[in-house]
Amino acid sequence: MVDSSKERRRIARALVDEIKKSAVIKPVDDEIEIWGMIVDQSIRGVQVSIPIELSPETTVKLIRANQDDAGEWENQEHMGRVCWCNLDDASSESYRIGIEFMD
Repeated sequence: MVDSSKERRRIARALVDEIKKSAVIKPVDDEIEIWGMIVDQSIRGVQVSIPIELSPETTVKLIRANQDDAGEWENQEHMGRVCWCNLDDASSESYRIGIEFMD
């Protein structure tokens, strides 16, 4: 297993510009859908702010809406793994999670 703090520094992340983009997270072994906001992203994953805690190593389906250059919206689906989950410094009512893409 790779030390996630070193990994985060090695991979360039970009803050999501304009408005924050929404995401739906569905844990594979559960029936729930969690709505969240993408905070930043890289080619290997995303950081999402969500209202509940998720355990690291949870496998999830991530559905995010993206707008193309023509202004059209499309959903992109990824399978991922929760790498970390921390209480959000900005709000005691939400959590920040890191999701690494598995596809």
